[in-house]
Amino acid sequence: MAIAARASVAEELRVTYWKLRDEGSYKDKKAPDGKRRALTRVLGAEVVLRQPVAFLGDRVKVLCVHFHRMPAKKEKGFTDAYKKFWPYLKEVLTQEKTQVLFGDFNMSLWRVVPELRLLGVKVTLVAWFPWKSSLQGAGQGKPMCDSCGIFVVGQEVAARLQTAVADLHDDDERGWLWRGVSQSYAAVEAFQDGPGQALECYLHKSDALRERVRPSLAYSEGGAKAAVAGVLRLREKRLDMDVWLGQNKIRMKGAHFPLCVFTHNGRRRSEEAQERRQLKRGQKSKQKSQRGVEEHRSRRSPQTAWSGQSALTAWSADEWNEWRRAQDWWSFAEWQRAQEWARWAGFWSAQDWQGWTKWQSPQEEADRDHVMVGAADENRPLSKWHPAVADALKDTN
Repeated sequence: MAIAARASVAEELRVTYWKLRDEGSYKDKKAPDGKRRALTRVLGAEVVLRQPVAFLGDRVKVLCVHFHRMPAKKEKGFTDAYKKFWPYLKEVLTQEKTQVLFGDFNMSLWRVVPELRLLGVKVTLVAWFPWKSSLQGAGQGKPMCDSCGIFVVGQEVAARLQTAVADLHDDDERGWLWRGVSQSYAAVEAFQDGPGQALECYLHKSDALRERVRPSLAYSEGGAKAAVAGVLRLREKRLDMDVWLGQNKIRMKGAHFPLCVFTHNGRRRSEEAQERRQLKRGQKSKQKSQRGVEEHRSRRSPQTAWSGQSALTAWSADEWNEWRRAQDWWSFAEWQRAQEWARWAGFWSAQDWQGWTKWQSPQEEADRDHVMVGAADENRPLSKWHPAVADALKDTN
């Protein structure tokens, strides 16, 4: 069990609650002593968002629950554990001031909303996953669903579900209860690739299939129709099951289909106010861009005393030469005289350097060491120099 948040959306995530609830023991032949403990896990956290969300704020309290399968299906010996779980969950939701509840409730998925509503907790289902069995024979088209769900706690919600109360029928292929495979619902082989179980396995088993689901979806549908200002609006997004199954189209044992829901709040501004706001933003952006261009130009062409012109205009050739002389830069003729001075002082030209780098013999290597001291060594006869260097030295003399 884990709670995670995208780093681009949240800046902090703190664990606020953790409970490993012992629901009792049951027989298991694979266990060392033939028994296992039924453990329900409950994890709470506070997510600090980078930007506040309407009706939720910038700090969202979430609670993740994994209701053990034995009490969740009211297995023999776990009836009391099932009854005690809902008051406990209400207490935790109230204590933690939970805003979003999600998790795996196993065969009690369709009992979350009715049980908590009976205890006075305002809870609404906003995401779940129905599918169809593609098995050949009597099981083909059987309505199936995953045992996970996402719920909003403590406030009215207008939720737009992918499958709502209006889809709980068997009249045509658009109905979830219609016994057949259609394009409206994902179809995979039951008990092999699909998550969860057949709808008939969920509580209460005494109710008709439609009545097991309708109470949980009724509140979501009512909120969607009552699109009133001041109500949190959400929209469920159904992800691609082929991507989840992967290339081999085989589900990993114990894996659940990912659920996804987005806020779907409308703008509080009128259309006229929204247009004025966009126009104002465009003007500010244009002014900011113009200021940036002017600052860039001013840094590249600073105002000077020699040009006598605006900083945004180009210099003439005379102005450039005048400014260069003021900076003590040499003209081409001055630089030529400096090169003659450099040769007189014993500095090498490019031709001298090329001749020096072609030496190969040990004697020439030794001569090169002397050259590094100075090319105008009057104590060394020219006959001892490399011919190229000797010619260069003759020119300097």
